[in-house]
Amino acid sequence: MANRLSRFRKRLLEQRYFRLAWFAKDPQIESASEHSLSELPDDIADELVVATDRLPTHPREQAAVLEALDEAIADWKKRPAVATNSMVVLGHPISSVSRILTDSLEQLDTHDQALQPINLLTWVERPPEIHSLQAQIAQKLSKPEDKRSPDAAGNESPDQLSAKNLAVIPNLCWCFLRSAEGLEGVDYLRDSLLGDRTQFWIIGSGQVGWEYLKATLKFHAYCGTLFLYLT
Repeated sequence: MANRLSRFRKRLLEQRYFRLAWFAKDPQIESASEHSLSELPDDIADELVVATDRLPTHPREQAAVLEALDEAIADWKKRPAVATNSMVVLGHPISSVSRILTDSLEQLDTHDQALQPINLLTWVERPPEIHSLQAQIAQKLSKPEDKRSPDAAGNESPDQLSAKNLAVIPNLCWCFLRSAEGLEGVDYLRDSLLGDRTQFWIIGSGQVGWEYLKATLKFHAYCGTLFLYLT
């Protein structure tokens, strides 16, 4: 799991730097303060952006998220049929919840040798195709095949349930657009949270996007633990 998270983190940093560099050099949005620093050579400015972007997240933030995840996942592993099977990690608008969540999960893997396999939504930004959001989410977060024995109706009894794997969404805001069609991906996630208790869902989200989903879909009512890390 650590290798997969590391690759995602590297890709996230590379894409974020690309976007920051593009905005910094866009003459259409150059502010007066940026203009006053025009004497700074481009290569030094680029190096500063890269160096800043690669700074690790604060250990205090990682520890807080990790402690909350440890407790929630441990309870779910013991009682998958009845325990809360999701945790939402809320971040402040100015922070990168995907970075903090990914770094924390890498630490989780180092001390939990019995950690379940992971389904990671490896997006680093919101896909542009509105109508394919649900299909892409389903493909990325589909549960691995298992050998459970459902009953004749295709349902699984509570005593057959077992903890299988983690599903990680680094940033929930990438799973929807603020339109009727763009919310289909969140509708799918809501149904998955309710219908599949063999996965533990770890969802990162910014506060602004979370408040929007609370107002439009009452999404918070379908989730378990809500955790706001401190900055």
